[in-house]
Amino acid sequence: MQSFNNPLLILAELYKGKEAVDLVQHLIEICCDAIEIGHDELLEHTLDRPSKDTLTYFMLFEKCFIKISLRQNILNRLQNLWNLWEEKGLQARQIMHWQTFTSNQEFYFDEIWNIVGIYAKKTYKVNKLFDKQYQEMLKMIKLKENIANCLNAYCVESIDKEKYLAALDSLQRKIDEGRIQGITVEPELKRLEQLAARLSQVSKSHAWIHYYIKQIHNQETSTNAASKRSAEAAETVDIDLLFDKGE
Repeated sequence: MQSFNNPLLILAELYKGKEAVDLVQHLIEICCDAIEIGHDELLEHTLDRPSKDTLTYFMLFEKCFIKISLRQNILNRLQNLWNLWEEKGLQARQIMHWQTFTSNQEFYFDEIWNIVGIYAKKTYKVNKLFDKQYQEMLKMIKLKENIANCLNAYCVESIDKEKYLAALDSLQRKIDEGRIQGITVEPELKRLEQLAARLSQVSKSHAWIHYYIKQIHNQETSTNAASKRSAEAAETVDIDLLFDKGE
């Protein structure tokens, strides 16, 4: 929006100067009637990379656009987005955009969605919605990490390990591809939640790590010893056969 020859910028400046207001307003309406803001562009302006240098921000915050139908259309669509996020939830990538905003992006995000909230008569800030679903996402990720840690630490030889790993992979795909609010954790994973949380802490302790490494070492030693005995036995058999053959 910072182009020197942008007609909307020129008209907005003329409007502020109160020069031929009716004519300027009419020209603004003509310009806006020719503008289309796509869905992806709207998301980019208001969520992916919010800033003051976008057409959407310009439309929402310049007084000359208050009665323009394009501004009304933008507000209606943003209200619909908010309603969608309430009803069906946010996607993980949307939450991560919000979580990793720069200070400037956070400021303009708040400004934009505060206006939408007022327009839509919402009783809470949109940040509350994002934070709630962010916490839900973190909880699922923590559950996944705890169970994976337990499987790797305590269930190396378990016959059920692959089944649980497959369930964890399925959960990760849901997080990556779906909407956080609508994700259901599989019952077999849910049953392990509290136990996995406790055992995960144990598996991270120095005492457990020392014990675990010692167990692995003992297992390797036993395996090597068994292999050595097997090799010696085979060698003995071969020697016996050799002598038998000689007789």
